[in-house]
Amino acid sequence: MKRHPAITFIIVLIIAVGFTAWYSRSLSSRQRQISATMSRLNLIKTSLPQHKDFNIVAYFVGRAEVRNKVIITALEAGTISSVDADDEAVVKKGTLLFTLGGVRIKACLASIEQKIKSLKQQVALAKNTLSRKQQAAEQKIVSLDELDKAKADLAQLNARLKRAAGQLDVLETAIHIYAPMSGIFTQRRVSIGQKVEKTDVLAEIIAPNDLRVAATLFPPENAQLQGRTAAIHTASGKTLSGVVTSVLPQRTSAGGTTVWIKGNDINRQLKAGETISGDILLATHKKALALPEKALVRDEQEKTYVFVKQAEGYTKQKVQTGLSSDGWVEILSGLTEADEVVTEGAYELFYRDFNKVYKVAD
Repeated sequence: MKRHPAITFIIVLIIAVGFTAWYSRSLSSRQRQISATMSRLNLIKTSLPQHKDFNIVAYFVGRAEVRNKVIITALEAGTISSVDADDEAVVKKGTLLFTLGGVRIKACLASIEQKIKSLKQQVALAKNTLSRKQQAAEQKIVSLDELDKAKADLAQLNARLKRAAGQLDVLETAIHIYAPMSGIFTQRRVSIGQKVEKTDVLAEIIAPNDLRVAATLFPPENAQLQGRTAAIHTASGKTLSGVVTSVLPQRTSAGGTTVWIKGNDINRQLKAGETISGDILLATHKKALALPEKALVRDEQEKTYVFVKQAEGYTKQKVQTGLSSDGWVEILSGLTEADEVVTEGAYELFYRDFNKVYKVAD
């Protein structure tokens, strides 16, 4: 019987040690859970909605083009014997651009020049003949009919000489091609020694500081484009400004709308043919209620929610969104400017269900 107290003591000791170990493990687990919960809560940040401006824009692609240009063409068939203006050079009206040559042109020149030389000789002889006829008529040696015929022959020869001189001028003009207006000599399509036919395009002259952007876009139905401000983005990263001055009535083959955009930035900083992109400002929602994009959560039905801080915890609130810009989203309904909204950690709350109660951190 004396062994019973000892056995009882051992049993009690074993139970005490086991309970202590269980309690320590339980306490450690609870502490880890509390620590994890506090860690999640520490990820959550809140703030009030802000008021921001949101722009409605229509995006476009386009190209800078010349509003005023002249196409230089060959007036006669021949060979380019010289290019007399530098590419992309500023030329004045009357500047020599090209000179034509070749066997055919040389033959035509020689023929006309020979005709003119011959007619000049005939005119000189006709003048002498007329002078003699006039003297003879005064002396009653020849009739007035003969005098009139001499006058008619001279007039006819002078007319033929004038026509030949005109032909020479036309050929000279065709051979020597001059700038019909002041501008930039560009888009040269021919080189020295190249054969060309009549009406072949040789080059262009464009008026400097007279560019526009021809842009294609797909705006919303009934959007008013005329007079709207356009932001133009160049390949080099510059942003230029312009205004829509014309909306073309015809649609593109893909159903797009073409507009013309003009402005000082376009004239100063774009080159003809340069490809650009940009957007046209259609309307602005001024001082709209807004939240950061990361404050919004969406369920499997694509419904949008935010978490609003309440005295008893966080409440999931459905909202209707509008425009978005630079990481901010317009809130059309579901919130007031006084609601304190979770702006960081919203998806932590959305995916981690703390028994449907989202406690506010102390």
